[in-house]
Amino acid sequence: MKVLPESIEQGGNWENRLVTDIAYIRQHLRYPITKKTLLPVILWAVLLIIMLSCVAALFLLGEGKINPILTILGINAFTFISISVRYFDTLKFQEIPTGLFLQENKTMLERFLKSQHLLVFRHPEMPEVFQILSRNINLHTASEEKREVIIFIADDRRILINSHFTESSWAFGMGKRHHRQMAKNLKEWIKNHTPAGTSLTHQTF
Repeated sequence: MKVLPESIEQGGNWENRLVTDIAYIRQHLRYPITKKTLLPVILWAVLLIIMLSCVAALFLLGEGKINPILTILGINAFTFISISVRYFDTLKFQEIPTGLFLQENKTMLERFLKSQHLLVFRHPEMPEVFQILSRNINLHTASEEKREVIIFIADDRRILINSHFTESSWAFGMGKRHHRQMAKNLKEWIKNHTPAGTSLTHQTF
């Protein structure tokens, strides 16, 4: 993530769905699955169906060179499954138990993010929601930015973390996400800064 002078600002670029979906996220630990969410998966599925139809047609017509096409189809099927798993993983929130109530978790989260010297934004309508952005990681197209976004939601007795990329397309090049490492750092920081007598629920990352 991009290291900047420590600052917590109001505003930032926020997705509209976060406000409307916050209750759902807290209950299900993921964004809701909608038509827009499923669109990239549907497009890939349609592509695979077309390719499968072509293979079936060639097979029925008795074409001899079927193995290369089957190989291409297999590669595409594997790619589809791999990217689908990664794509749906970006919809999930990771839960970090803290044993603290919402206001205390907001304070702890703010202190942790300041200690990391990151540029942090707080949602103007939901002060319990924090966001940090990576530097632009799109090295191919200068006119289009691609950044990793990590969302933190302070809640009663837990903090939720999600990361995804700002690029709207379902690209092959979804980079490595850093939310698990950030969650590990946060859990360790909370462990070292939680008031004595507060028990943390054990969770393995």
